[in-house]
Amino acid sequence: MEYTIESKKGMQGEPLLSVLIPEDQIDEKALYTMESDQPDFLVPFHYRYIDGNVEFIYTPQKRLKLLFFAGARSQDDYIVFWKKLISPLERCEDWFMRTDGFVLDLQYVYYDKDANEICYLYIPVRQTLQDPADIRQFLQKTASQFTTDNSDLTVRVLGYLLQEGAFQPEDFLQMLAPYAGRKTKPAQTAASSAAQAAYVQQSTPAASVHQPVSAPHPEQEPAAKQQNVPSAIKTPNSHLDDDFNDLKWGEEESSNNTREKKPKKEKPPKKPKEKKSFLSILGKKEPKEPSQPLHGGAQLGDMPLYTPSSPDPQPTPAPSAQPVWYVEQQDDGVTQLNTHETQLRYIGNLNHPAVIQLRVPDNGYFRIGRYDVSVGKQQFDFEFPPDTPAVSRRHAAIGRRGDIYYLADLGSRAGTFVNERKLNPNEEQPLSAGDRISFGNAGANYIFEP
Repeated sequence: MEYTIESKKGMQGEPLLSVLIPEDQIDEKALYTMESDQPDFLVPFHYRYIDGNVEFIYTPQKRLKLLFFAGARSQDDYIVFWKKLISPLERCEDWFMRTDGFVLDLQYVYYDKDANEICYLYIPVRQTLQDPADIRQFLQKTASQFTTDNSDLTVRVLGYLLQEGAFQPEDFLQMLAPYAGRKTKPAQTAASSAAQAAYVQQSTPAASVHQPVSAPHPEQEPAAKQQNVPSAIKTPNSHLDDDFNDLKWGEEESSNNTREKKPKKEKPPKKPKEKKSFLSILGKKEPKEPSQPLHGGAQLGDMPLYTPSSPDPQPTPAPSAQPVWYVEQQDDGVTQLNTHETQLRYIGNLNHPAVIQLRVPDNGYFRIGRYDVSVGKQQFDFEFPPDTPAVSRRHAAIGRRGDIYYLADLGSRAGTFVNERKLNPNEEQPLSAGDRISFGNAGANYIFEP
């Protein structure tokens, strides 16, 4: 049976989902039990009769889409997640419901943070809404969005979901039972194993081999042992002071208590005596000869000063190509960052990231939040610093369907605003170029640039 889910808005702008079903196809027994005792795993709904049809109106209220919480989980959280996801398919018979009546589409599966429950849309009809293979296909898509660091558990889950035949929730939960509470050792990489092997090799003592022990040299013995040497055996120059021995720089200690003779210093050669002239003998000074200019060379006054030759001018390199984004000053005096990618550009004078690059897959989401110090690792696609005011850990998400972008609030405390209008939880607000987006009310204001 084919059906269409339409998105609507209530009287106060809250998002609603509507499904129109022919009246003769309604499963009245299941509808009666759902209305009288509504299970906690169903999105609240009401219905009305319109011209031979029954319109079911679902109100997610504060429940958020399950896709907003996609990502890696620990082993225990991963098992709890699958139990909450599969449990409604196992318990639905208590309300005369069938597994093929659930809307198995991740776009319409919600998470209730207050009750810690995964909620579905259910359409009470007599005909079959989907084949058993559709259930496995839905679970396979879910397994690709929600992962764990335990590779063995991941292989077991994917191996079971890829099997053919009808899906049995009881068997799947029994397969997960042995992993509950089991502690797994982290995978050891090749680098860590090599380092560990080297450490073991250094710390393990080698095999003992008998070798003759040679007597140590006196200079190699510790000071404590040298003090216990008997007085009958004295080391060379032991009667001298240690400080004195330190001053013997450039000398070598002689063996057998003998000293080498120091080499005698060589005397400088004597200058030959000059012959005295006849006038010097009589006590008269000899007239000095006038200094003559140097022949074959230029005078010092006539020599030009040396000036180093200037190097050849180097050609200036060509300017490099512009990067992906660059700063441009507009006429209004606001500095903008132009880029070829979809982005959010910050406007303001606070210390916030200047640009948030939006890499949103088709029919996917780009989640924005604040870094959680208690977790110690990044959980969302973009996270503000941990001290950013008025920004929640799970604040907002930007989705894309083709060329259309839209913004949704994830139940943040301070709210998410588009052009100064606060969004309701689960409200998908389409975005246009130039829209002003505010995460909270403390200055995290950005302009949307597709």
